[in-house]
Formats: sequence, structure tokens, C-alpha cells
Amino acid sequence: MRAESRWQHFPEHTLAQLFDAIEVDDVVEEQVSIPDHGALLCANDEQIHQCYSLCLQLWHEGVSRHALLELLSTLQQRGDLSPDERRRFKSMRAKFKHLRFAQRLFGKRHQCSGLLHRTTVMMGKLQDAFRGGHRDELQRSIRIMRLLLLPPVWALMQRAAVHFPLDSAAAICDYRRQCFAGLEPAIKSTVLDGKGFHDTRKIVSQQVAYYDTFRTLYPDSDVARRMSRFLAAINGLMGDRHDEIIEATLKGERAYNDAESFSEDVRWRLETLVEALCASERGSVGKA
Repeated sequence: MRAESRWQHFPEHTLAQLFDAIEVDDVVEEQVSIPDHGALLCANDEQIHQCYSLCLQLWHEGVSRHALLELLSTLQQRGDLSPDERRRFKSMRAKFKHLRFAQRLFGKRHQCSGLLHRTTVMMGKLQDAFRGGHRDELQRSIRIMRLLLLPPVWALMQRAAVHFPLDSAAAICDYRRQCFAGLEPAIKSTVLDGKGFHDTRKIVSQQVAYYDTFRTLYPDSDVARRMSRFLAAINGLMGDRHDEIIEATLKGERAYNDAESFSEDVRWRLETLVEALCASERGSVGKA
């Protein structure tokens, strides 16, 4: 990625702080409560620009095409990775996911670029395959990943990330409000299919990414810190269940879209979240 005056550049310690936040974005903390006011925490235009700049830099400096190819070669030969190699793969995948969340949050169309999305999805499939020892699925995923890592494809993905158009702060706040409102039908449902379960978790994961980035840039924001930790608990609980669904699907024990329901622990947290956000001031900008 060539230097772009459009994007800010942050010191290494800021990148490390963001990644530390991402590392615990599925850790359940029982004692974290939602703020009484301003839970939505809308950012202003300058803050949105800073947030995307930080996410972009974390991805660009933290993901190596060459390192990914080396890991693919190891998987091709051994069918698995060592604990250290797994950590490196997980780290790069987390940075892909975080940039994908940033593009969905901050982009004009609230969609991420196609190549970034495809690569992130395939890294997830690859991880599920080598974790579960599913050899056929692993080999398919390796073949597709190698295509996505071809130099011209990689260059196109980087270019799209650098030239990504951002939406206005007001539109982003409205989009986030709509996302949170989308949780209500799921909470009211007795059962969901696998896709509905995954879509609900996707909303939560995306908002965790928002608050993680905000609290990294603005560490004095108590709202960002508390919302990040509360959402992380939901994200972690739902993530564990989603991993079980994927594993059972790969083993042929269930279909992905079989009926699924929230645990009581997840349901009350989602209900508390929606109630708090309904009370949040509409259009409040930058309150922390």
C-alpha cells in the first residue's frame, strides 16, 4: 500500500492496543454493565476517519501475503499447524475480520470489498477444516486461498482497501441504529435457523469492532470500554455455539440451517442491550 495522505498513521503502541482489544473481543466478563446514557456512542466525521485509518493500518502492517503462503504450504504438507503457527494464522485472520467490520460499518454502501470478504471467509473455512481434521475441506480451502493470494489479486485487494469510500458520520450512526434494531426480531423468536443465529452474532461482532476501535483511539471513553466488554460477552458465548454448529455440520451430524435457539445467558444480555440502546439519545455525537 503506497502512502496515502488521505489516511492517518499511528504509532506501533496504538496498533498494539487495538489488537489487544481485538484479542479479548469474545471474552466473557460477568461484572460489566451497560452505560445508562449514550450507549450508541455515535462518532463525528473526524473520528470515523481516524477509526478507519487505524483499522486499515492494522491490516496492512499486520498481514503478510508471504507468511500466509508459508502457512498454506505447511497445511498442504502436514494437514495441521503447530500451536505457534495457529496463533500467527489466527492473528492475521483477526486483522482481516476487523477491517471487514470497519468497511461494513464505515463504508458508503456498508459492504466490504469483494476480495476482502472472500479472503476472510476462506480463512474461516480453512481454520474450521484444520481444527476439525477435515482433510477434503482443507484441501479445497487451500486451493482457493492460493488463488486469492496471487500477486495481482492481492494488489487489487490492497488498492480497494486504500481507496475505500467512507460514509458520513450521521449516516453511519443511523446504520448502526438500524443494525441494533435488527436484533429485536431475533430476540423475540423462540428458534432461529443457523443463518439467523449467525446473522445475529454478526451484528454483535461488528459493533464490538466499533467500540474496540473507538476505545483504542479514545481511552478515556468509559462508554466505549463498557460497551466493548458487554458486547464481547455476547460475542464469545454466541461464537462458542456457532463453532459447535459448524463442527457438527462438517461431521454430517446436522444441517447448518437446523433450528437453533439462544441460551438464557445470551438472551437476557441481548434484551438488556436492546433496552439500553432504545434509551440512548438519538443522534448524540461523540459523547463518552
